[in-house]
Amino acid sequence: MNNTMPQLRAVYLQAIDIAEPEQRCRFVDTCCSHDPELGRHVKQLLECGDEDAGFMTVSAVLQTALLMPPEQSAAETLQPGTVIERYQLLRKLGSGGMGTVFLAKQLQPVKRLVALKVLRSDMLTTGTAAQIAAESQTLADLKHPGIVSLLDAGCLPDGRPWFVMDYIAGLSLTAYCREQQLTPEERLKLIVALCNAVGHAHIRGIIHLDLKPSNVLVEQVDGRPVSRLIDFGIRRDLHAPCQPSALIGGTPDYMSPEQASGCSDQIDARSDVFSLGRILAEVVFGSPLAVASTTHTESLPLPGPRCRELRCIVRRATAEPAGDRYASAAELRDDLQRFLNRQPIIATFRSAIETPFRCQHFAKRTAAATKQLVSLTDMRKSAES
Repeated sequence: MNNTMPQLRAVYLQAIDIAEPEQRCRFVDTCCSHDPELGRHVKQLLECGDEDAGFMTVSAVLQTALLMPPEQSAAETLQPGTVIERYQLLRKLGSGGMGTVFLAKQLQPVKRLVALKVLRSDMLTTGTAAQIAAESQTLADLKHPGIVSLLDAGCLPDGRPWFVMDYIAGLSLTAYCREQQLTPEERLKLIVALCNAVGHAHIRGIIHLDLKPSNVLVEQVDGRPVSRLIDFGIRRDLHAPCQPSALIGGTPDYMSPEQASGCSDQIDARSDVFSLGRILAEVVFGSPLAVASTTHTESLPLPGPRCRELRCIVRRATAEPAGDRYASAAELRDDLQRFLNRQPIIATFRSAIETPFRCQHFAKRTAAATKQLVSLTDMRKSAES
């Protein structure tokens, strides 16, 4: 399973840039002619990516689920109308690697709409049950207006854990930005708010590991946009014992290099910073790979220098070596805030090696020019005398 992930990622990252569905399908078939099963998995992942506008989705790419044989795919036994304690299921909102999320109605002591997540019936093991229970505990520990709130939790008679969250009747981050035709500044303010929410989780030792636009829901509250971060299904708790590498997943376009390679011991806050940088690239330049690739992408109307500054911030956040990125979500937020305030940003295109070289080169050129100017001045004085 882990051996398949690099091939899956390589084919997917090439296929995602092909806009025409039939051409994309032919490309996958050609690349995976030696391994039809791999091709099927890539197409599954591409279909998940096309559903970006959905809301209250579950983790998109858990290796333990995405790469499972078709006969093991989800077969949820719970149906609309089922009552779980005081919650009546209304309809399914989404399904992913381990869980299914339903829109539900709380019947008592008050009536309201909620989102109820339950472990899939075909995924029940001691480990997966513990994972869902741990996700609910994570939400219980995080208290931030930018993170979905836990309302209740319990367990079905068959042993499957469930938990209830706020129902957010909103759109994904990218869908909201498109539909509302937000200005660059308005979009950046939503990213700043997202950085605040992610930073809150980091302070408590929680790395999200599946940051992407569809896991950031935006709704109108009193006439202004409010974003909420959801889906901590594959989060890593830095304060807990090391978790099994099989639980590492994510979404290829937004995963950091260390996460994509399965190096769980290298994952820290900077892994989420990478994902935030990819989200920033998509919100501003039209694609999570916009700054990383040479392909033409649509971007928001920004003056040249301002556009270059934003690209600089994206490149700093998505640097391949973790040590070259912003050290935290707060650092990225602060640089975005400087950009919004029209203050100098700290991000730079130049690497630690390139900068001294350019400075040294500039110094040599300056010294040569100065020497030449002195020489011309001396010649002029001699001629005048």
